[in-house]
Amino acid sequence: MISRNFIAKTLAFVVATLCVYTAYVYNQKQVYRVSGSIFGSSYNIISPTYINDQVHQSIKDELNRIDLIASNYKNNSELSLINQAEINKKITISNDLQKIIESSIEFNKISNGAFDVTLGNTINQLGFGPEIFLNQRDKVIDYQEKFTINNNLFVKRDYFLIDLSAIAKGYAVDKIADLLDQLNFNNYFIDIGGEVIVKGNKHNQPWIIGIQDPSSQLIKPIMQIEHDSNKRLSMATSGEYRNYYVKDAKTISHTINPKTLESISQTSLSVSVKGNFDCMSADAYATWFNVIGPTESLEIANSRQIAVMFIVKNSNGIEFRQSNYW
Repeated sequence: MISRNFIAKTLAFVVATLCVYTAYVYNQKQVYRVSGSIFGSSYNIISPTYINDQVHQSIKDELNRIDLIASNYKNNSELSLINQAEINKKITISNDLQKIIESSIEFNKISNGAFDVTLGNTINQLGFGPEIFLNQRDKVIDYQEKFTINNNLFVKRDYFLIDLSAIAKGYAVDKIADLLDQLNFNNYFIDIGGEVIVKGNKHNQPWIIGIQDPSSQLIKPIMQIEHDSNKRLSMATSGEYRNYYVKDAKTISHTINPKTLESISQTSLSVSVKGNFDCMSADAYATWFNVIGPTESLEIANSRQIAVMFIVKNSNGIEFRQSNYW
């Protein structure tokens, strides 16, 4: 005869086993998220692998380190020290800042000046940066006439202010991805202020990246992109649909046309760029294409085999315009 004690122990074992199995199944579907504020925006990092406090602290330390390099709001950042420097004074800069500026130089060249990080004074005067102004109008001249950079030495040749908001967030995403790779995270989703890198998957399901509906004031995706690969996918979006104001019946936005030194005037609401290149480049491409508009951008994107998508206003609402590689 089976004793009640045996039955009780058996039931307890079965219940415990079911609990363990349920927890296992739950954890197979579970993802872990850490988030916070940085660069005047927010960061969200998601992984099916547990992100412990030590890893999260390493992420925050890296983000704060980059903020002290590229922020134009912190008076003690490397960038601010450059902006405050006298003409012809040699300033030693970090490898990180040299890399960001050198990439900015390259994009300035290939865009024929459409991508320009030296217009900080104009941006500030329009109210999209810190309240630091030069009593002059920005000059539309070549970078080489404005500054030199070599072997971590930066020298200003003219008065101007650098604003790296069009490229530094992408660089930060790259550095966090590098950190997670070093910590043996093979599956992750990184979003810093809308600049994104995804890698791997979430429990054998693809990551889904949502593109914001620029015609809605709500946080609402208008398109979703799936990604499941061991290769990193970078994506960046640029647009005027949130960061603008109206003055004297004229829309003033944060993206400046370097040729006119005025806010851009485009029918496009946003432009997104994706690819298996670094997020810093995706960030810069998105800004460049946002400045010149969809017609010219799509020609360039097709010639360079770049995946780009514009959301454009039309008489019926909006339409999508994509390169052949989207």
